[in-house]
Amino acid sequence: MWKERIRILVVEDNPDDAELTSLALAAVKEPKVDVIHAYDLKSAVRRLGESSFDTVLLDLSLPDSDGMATLERIRECSNRVPIIVLTGLSDTATALLSLDHGAQDYLLKNAATSEVLLRAARYAIQRQQMVLALVAANELLEKKNLHLAKLHETAHRFVDNVSHEFRTPLTVIKEYTALMREGLLGPLSAEQQQVLDIVGDRAEDLNTMVDDMLDSSRLEAGMLGMRRESCQVTTIIDNVRQSLQRKAAVKKVTLEIKIEDDLPDVFCDAHKAERVIVNLAINAMKFCKEPGFVTIFARRMESSNDIVIGVTDNGPGVDEQFRRTIFRRFTQLDTETKDSTKGFGLGLSIARELVDLNFGEMDLKSENGDGSTFSFTLPIAIPSEIVQRYVARIASCRDGVRSIAIVRVGIAASSDPAQADDADSFLSYVLRSNDLHLRLDTARWLLLFNVSELELPSTLGRVATALGDLNRNRINGRLPEVRCESLGVFQATNHQAELTELVQRELENIGEGECVIPISSY
Repeated sequence: MWKERIRILVVEDNPDDAELTSLALAAVKEPKVDVIHAYDLKSAVRRLGESSFDTVLLDLSLPDSDGMATLERIRECSNRVPIIVLTGLSDTATALLSLDHGAQDYLLKNAATSEVLLRAARYAIQRQQMVLALVAANELLEKKNLHLAKLHETAHRFVDNVSHEFRTPLTVIKEYTALMREGLLGPLSAEQQQVLDIVGDRAEDLNTMVDDMLDSSRLEAGMLGMRRESCQVTTIIDNVRQSLQRKAAVKKVTLEIKIEDDLPDVFCDAHKAERVIVNLAINAMKFCKEPGFVTIFARRMESSNDIVIGVTDNGPGVDEQFRRTIFRRFTQLDTETKDSTKGFGLGLSIARELVDLNFGEMDLKSENGDGSTFSFTLPIAIPSEIVQRYVARIASCRDGVRSIAIVRVGIAASSDPAQADDADSFLSYVLRSNDLHLRLDTARWLLLFNVSELELPSTLGRVATALGDLNRNRINGRLPEVRCESLGVFQATNHQAELTELVQRELENIGEGECVIPISSY
């Protein structure tokens, strides 16, 4: 509701103008206006300090101050009181400058009638109230955001701490179970062997849940590391074959593995691909019928430069209504399973995110009552193809930076091959999941950082710091000097072709570069 009485401070050094302004305000019938005069800046500042006002009518030219300095000084004294500049100068530039410096309005003295002054005062007071309300709301929102950020950080820290605390007892359980199953602590009966198999299987289930919790936390925080490199599909599947065969035996599920001959190498983080296979296979064994049949397959896709890896089961299938939501976090199907093992509903969600980080796609084919096939793709190790997918992925990100910095990295060509491999491992270690690392030869790399131009120096500084820390603590001596050269920072959304072409030139011409800058200079 509008005030019944308002107080206005008129700052005017000309007595005649001050009197005319007072008479105009006195003619206002509603609301009642109390007018207080100040004839210079010093007295105006004193008045503002002694009492509260609803608005200030300010002449910019005073005996002890002039121009924008007058407005700024009044603004400093009481930034909550709206200011209306009242001047005899009809100057658009001055009017706009006054508004830029915090005035709510700009009026000419010869047009300052009672109606004009009242309307200006009302609008100024209302606008100032809105500004103050927005400021208060913004401060409250910032406090809430800070509180949420702290809660978010605390939650991630809690998940990491709990997950790591699980590791020690889990490791002990798995090691002692393995010793007993192998007969190193004495002979076992068939029944004892079966029980130990179940214990080992449940320990593996718990270990998978811990991995899911850690990966979920790291994905959310953007801290999950990736080491993408050329890998053999047979090696990836062989690394999980034994544990999955053991789990299938415990669950009385027939597990079959079919890998197409002569598959080309893929470019991926092999450990992340293995995690996806394990999650899909565990899910398949959990939901298959009795007797259970699960098949893991790998073959080349005819329509693209991809290898598809999939897991097929003979379970009840996935209802159509769940097929769009099944990859969401904390989603679990309300379906009877072969055992009572329950996870957090993270497995398929994390699997999909890991596939995305490996530049692949997840797919589900299912018929009610006729089983399901969960599959994912991995790109064949063709550098130009990898770069295209990487750039497209960064360009499609909804949040975060969409620019890519390309950095050429090298070490002395005469370096020991083992040291070059260690340098490769180091460069992979310092990259984040949204960065890309391409090894051109034994001693040269291309690094693609998902950073802006302003962030690139600090990013390279982080790499230099990590290298210094590594060399101080490295038992086998220091790594050779790592040198880098920035080839530019590009917007992924607007320069996909240019980015790809530049990288392609680097791949085709990996001779000695010029103007190579030591990374330690950042």
